[in-house]
Amino acid sequence: MSASINYGFILTLSSIKRNLFSIGGPILVILGTIGSILSFSIFIQKHLRKNPCSIYFMAYNIASIGVIYGGLLPPVLELGYSIDYSIYNLDICRLRLYAAVSVGCICPSYLILASIDRVFITSPKAHMRRLSSRRYAAIFIITGTLFWLLCSIPIGVFAAILNPAPNYLICLTQTNTYTRTISYGSLAKEILVPSMMVFFGVWAVKNIHHMKLVRIAPTGSLHTTQRKTGTPMIQAKDRQLVVLMLINIIIYVPFSCVLPIVLLYTQLTASQSESIETLQSQDFLFRVATYCVYVPYCINSYAHLFMSKTFRKELKDIILTGRLFPCCA
Repeated sequence: MSASINYGFILTLSSIKRNLFSIGGPILVILGTIGSILSFSIFIQKHLRKNPCSIYFMAYNIASIGVIYGGLLPPVLELGYSIDYSIYNLDICRLRLYAAVSVGCICPSYLILASIDRVFITSPKAHMRRLSSRRYAAIFIITGTLFWLLCSIPIGVFAAILNPAPNYLICLTQTNTYTRTISYGSLAKEILVPSMMVFFGVWAVKNIHHMKLVRIAPTGSLHTTQRKTGTPMIQAKDRQLVVLMLINIIIYVPFSCVLPIVLLYTQLTASQSESIETLQSQDFLFRVATYCVYVPYCINSYAHLFMSKTFRKELKDIILTGRLFPCCA
């Protein structure tokens, strides 16, 4: 039976997977780190950080650093360089899984909140526009962060160092009802998060499309210029933030759709008898899909630079003045 195994095919997949993480992994880590820092330095500028959407983007950039080093770096070291300390220490194993899951949920939730904020600020209804404020932004960010940190605790509790084969250790959650629930929950999350981003993004665009004035006063101001229709104006700055939010969504959705497709395929074929080649192919697809998940967090800032003239101008001003973090100056 062993003669029927296509070892060349298996070795090819293994080589591609290793090169993807050993070469492509560090590239993403470096690009993502630099991009997140530069993007954060732009949104923290005094004239921008007063906008609630900028607060969501700052939180997103901070969380992106967590995703890069808590979620991306461990598989890069493991698959690209055969370095995995989590299989020798249970506490490290638990911390690794907890960090990867928690920041993986926290970061996209900030994008959803940013898209909801754009729906608020572009709404023709005054009571909804009032929800777009720094106070509510802080409340939503803190609440969402605590929610995901608490919900992710069982991941660390049920983490274990398993030995599925001789001389092979792996840091993974133990097989039980909760783990199966988490698997289906992860699949649901990978489907719902992009769907919510698209839904609120389209809603914000429709609000702008139906607006007949450009907002010139901040939310809550008594001096808002209006037409006969009574529709409030939206500031050019808010329009730019809508554009940046849409860029994030356009990048996030296609890359995030790869993983649920692979997970769904794996779930549907889990009960079938599979060959070694099929199992290796599934593992390869899962690893590639996992790699794709982290791409948006590493390239969003560069997409902003490429697509937004205002973003480029802000970065140029920061570089010329030498003030990356004005709040600390």
